[in-house]
Amino acid sequence: MPGLYHGFWKMISNENFEAYLKALDVNIAVRKIATLVFCDKDINQNGDHFIIRTFSPFRSYTMEFDIGQEFEEDLKGIDDRKCMTTVTWDGERLECAQKGEIEDRGWTHWIDEAHLHVEEIDQHLMQTYSDPGRELELGECNILIDLPEPEVQFDLTELQLKEVREVVHKARARSAPGPSGTSFKVYKNCPKLLLHLWKILRIFWRKAKIPEQWRVAGVDPEGEKLHPA
Repeated sequence: MPGLYHGFWKMISNENFEAYLKALDVNIAVRKIATLVFCDKDINQNGDHFIIRTFSPFRSYTMEFDIGQEFEEDLKGIDDRKCMTTVTWDGERLECAQKGEIEDRGWTHWIDEAHLHVEEIDQHLMQTYSDPGRELELGECNILIDLPEPEVQFDLTELQLKEVREVVHKARARSAPGPSGTSFKVYKNCPKLLLHLWKILRIFWRKAKIPEQWRVAGVDPEGEKLHPA
């Protein structure tokens, strides 16, 4: 009798599983959860008759078959396929071939140094992630479109004081201040300070350079405020 698979097998590693699930069109939320879950297998083997139970915290699955005999497999809750499945021996390996909506699906089981290996056979992965024409030279592209000229040109003139006033006027007085602690309320009530702010902004405009501090945000862990660092 080829390979003795009878026993309870605990998963210790899981490689490239997310790519396989993506090829099956499993949504990203389920994929992320599935890659974090380790499944166990309980295999009951009696000669060429198998009952394989796969257990996980979310869903368990049972398949029962005889070697060499085709049977209908319902994968509802796994990838929601129905297919005709045949499992055969290849030496001491179990080879599963599935015929259904997408061809060349299946898996291989084999035992090596007291470890049970499971490999998904899926040509769809190859079709999805490889490009047979990758070495060909690109010709002229005829599908690009010529966009019309914008009806309103971008205003590149220097920042005006009235523009700064309008922004400050519309801003909420309770908006979170920066590390200096100066809120919009101060600028709303202090015209001379607003004038000073405008002069600083004008310098940055002329130099076409944004200060490093303005590119960083800080979070107050004791509230819900978000402010420039």
